[in-house]
Amino acid sequence: MQETKRRQLLRSINLSALSACAAGLPLLATVQVSASAANAGSNNLERVMVTGTATSVRSFQVDQARSATKTDTALLDTPQAIAVVPRSVLEDQAAGDLFEAARNVSGVSRQSSYWGQNGGTFRVRGFDLDEGTGYLRDGFRYNARGRLMMSNVQSVEVLKGPASVLYGRAEPGGLANIVSMEPGRERQQQLKLKLGSYQTYDLDLMAGGALDEAARFRYRVDVELEDNKSFRQHVYSKAQAVAPQLLWLPDDKTRIKAYFEWQRQNVLADYGIPSWQGRPAEVPHDRYYGELGNQQRSQQDRASLSLERKLAQDWTLRLGATQSRFRYADGYSEVYGSNVGPAEAGNAMDAGLAPGTPRLTRYQGISPERKRQRSLQAELTGKVEAFGRQHTLLFGLERSRVNAQTDPSYWGAYPSIAIFAPVLSGRPVLPQGLDISHSRTQDDISAGFVQLEAELSEPLRLLLGLRHDRYQQDYFYQSGQDKPVSTVTHDAANSPRLGLLWKLSSDWSAYLSASRSFAPAGAYQSASQNKKFKPLIGEQRELGFKWERADGRLTASGSVFDLRKRNVVTKDPNDERQSIQIGMERSTGLELDLAAEPLRGLQLIASYARLHARVADSTDYKPGLLLPFTPRDSGSLWLSWRPGSQALGLRNWMLGSGLFASGQRQADLENTVKAPGYLRWDASLAADWADWRLQLNLDNLGDTRYIDSGPGGVAVLNPGKPRSLSLSLNRTFQ
Repeated sequence: MQETKRRQLLRSINLSALSACAAGLPLLATVQVSASAANAGSNNLERVMVTGTATSVRSFQVDQARSATKTDTALLDTPQAIAVVPRSVLEDQAAGDLFEAARNVSGVSRQSSYWGQNGGTFRVRGFDLDEGTGYLRDGFRYNARGRLMMSNVQSVEVLKGPASVLYGRAEPGGLANIVSMEPGRERQQQLKLKLGSYQTYDLDLMAGGALDEAARFRYRVDVELEDNKSFRQHVYSKAQAVAPQLLWLPDDKTRIKAYFEWQRQNVLADYGIPSWQGRPAEVPHDRYYGELGNQQRSQQDRASLSLERKLAQDWTLRLGATQSRFRYADGYSEVYGSNVGPAEAGNAMDAGLAPGTPRLTRYQGISPERKRQRSLQAELTGKVEAFGRQHTLLFGLERSRVNAQTDPSYWGAYPSIAIFAPVLSGRPVLPQGLDISHSRTQDDISAGFVQLEAELSEPLRLLLGLRHDRYQQDYFYQSGQDKPVSTVTHDAANSPRLGLLWKLSSDWSAYLSASRSFAPAGAYQSASQNKKFKPLIGEQRELGFKWERADGRLTASGSVFDLRKRNVVTKDPNDERQSIQIGMERSTGLELDLAAEPLRGLQLIASYARLHARVADSTDYKPGLLLPFTPRDSGSLWLSWRPGSQALGLRNWMLGSGLFASGQRQADLENTVKAPGYLRWDASLAADWADWRLQLNLDNLGDTRYIDSGPGGVAVLNPGKPRSLSLSLNRTFQ
C-alpha cells in the first residue's frame, strides 16, 4: 500500500511539473497537494497553473477527476466509467464547442433541440444530458442553453451513468463537468486571433497572474469576441463574453475563489433541413427553411464563490454558493419545421403550393424566456482509520431554487414551405393571431448525501453512497382565455450507489457498480395537459476495467453496462407542444477509451462504443424502436506528433490528424427516418516560435456529406459542416 501511495505521489508531482493537467483541478480541489508542498519547503511542489499554450510536454493522459467522487481518488481506483478530455486535446483539435471536446469520448453523440443547434450539448449512452441539470462548471450546475465559453476551459470530464448520488436530479446517461483554468502565479497576457471559412472571426484575450509578491492574491480575466457566419444560408452568430476570477490563499490551509461569467449572443436560429421518404431530403446542405426573423438574442451571467478550509490533518470543509441567470433579451422568435408530407388542397397553411407538392409544415413562436438558479453547498471530507486501513468519508448538504418564466408566449401555425423549391415568405414573426400562453415555475430542492470509500483489503475497495432529495415545484399556466392551471408538485427520492473495485496490480483494476438516478416529475410536467407525471428513474449495472501504466504514458478503460430509464417523457407524436410518458427505455453496450504516448512525441486519444439504445416498454411506441441519434457503432481516433525539430528556427512543431466515425442513426423515435453513417477526417498543423504560436486546422478534409444531429423528429435534421479551415495566431506576453 505504501508503494502504491508513493507511486501516486511521484506521478502527481511529475504531471504538475509538466503542466499536463494540474490546472484542470476543479473548483473545490483539495489542498493536500499545496499542503505537501508547504511541508516540504520546496516551491517546485507547488501547484502549477497552465496559462499559456506553449508547453514542453502536452500529454493526453489524465489520472484524476473529481466529478466521479468529489474526492482526490485516482481514476484507477474509481468504480465508475469516467473520461477526461484535457486542454491539450482541445487546443490541437481547435474545439469550438463542448461537443467538439466530448466527441473524443466513447458513447457520446451530438444533441440539438427545438431551440436550434447552437449550444454544443450532447447525449451519453443514448440519453440526452438535460441542459439545466446535465452540465456542471467547476462542480456547480451550469445552464447549457446557448454557447459555452471555451477559451478558459482546462478539461471536460464526462461521467457516465447515473450521478444523482452526488448531484441530485439528472438524466441517467451521466453528466459533464467543465473545469475552468485557474489563476496562475506568473503574470501573463495572451491574444489569440482565429479566422476561418465562411467568414468566421474569433478574438480571445487573457490576462492573469499574482497581484502581490507572495502570490496570495491571483487573478485571471478571459474575454471572447465572436462574429461568425456559417455554411448555412443566412445563419450567423455574434457573441461577447467575459469571465473574471480571483483566487485568494490567505494561508496554507485556506483557499477562496470567486468566479464570474457574462455572455451575450445574437444568432439566427437554425433548424437544419427536413427529411423526405425516410431519408434526409436530397437538397443542398446549406439550404435554409426558417425565416429571417428567427433571431434569438440571449444574455446569461453566472457567479460563484467557494471556500475550502483544511480543518485538521485529514479533514477538509468546502462551502460554495452560485447564482446563474439566463434570458432572451427581446424574447426569441422562431419558425421551425414540424412535419413533412404532400401539400393538401384547402389547407390554408399550404396556400400557394400545388396539391401533392412535398412540403414542410411549420410552427412559429415568440417567447421572452427567463431563468434564474441559486444554490448553496456544504461538504465535509475526511480520512479515518479502521481495522488498520484508511477510508474516506464525504458528507454533503445542498439547497437550491430555480425560477423560470415565459410570460407571455405566442405559438401558432406558419405557412408551409416547399422542400425542393423553397421560397421564404418574408412574413414577419408576429404575435397577432397566435395562441398566447403564460407560464411560471419555481423549483425548490433540498438534499443531503453521504459517501464512504473503504479499503476492505489490499486489493479490494468499496464505494458506497446515498443521497436523499426533496423537491417541490409551483407551476402556473394559462393558455389564451382558458382557466389558469396552478399546480404544486412534491417529489422525494433516494439515490444510492454501490461499487466494488479490485486492484489486480498497481496498474490494473476491475470494478462492478450499481447506481440510480432521479429526475422529478414536475420538471417535465405539461401544465397545459393538467396531469401529473411520475418521477423519472434511471438504473444502471456496470462492469469495467481500468489500466494505467506506472510511467503515466498510457491510460485505458472499458465497460459493459445495462442502463434503464423508466417513466420516460417525450414529445407527443400527435401534438408536438404536448408531452407523454412512454414507459421504459433501455441502453446496453460496450465502451472503450484510450489515451497514450506510444512513441516519444506522439500522443493518441481514441474511443469506441457499441450501443443498443431502444424503447423497452411502452403503450405508445413499439418496443424495440431505437432511440434517436444513437448509432450502434461509433468511434474516434486522434494523433498529435511533436518531433521536437528546430527547423526554420521553430520549436514544438505539431502535426495532428484524426477520424470521427458514426454508424447509421434513427432520426425520430418512430424510426421512420434514417440518418446515414459517416466517416469524417480532420487534421491540424502548428508551430511555436518565441512567444508566438501559429496553427492551421482542416476539418472534414474529405468533404463528407452527413447529418450531424437532430432533436428527434422528421422535420429537423442538422447537416454537418463541409470541408473548412481555420487559422489561428496566438501571442503570449510575459
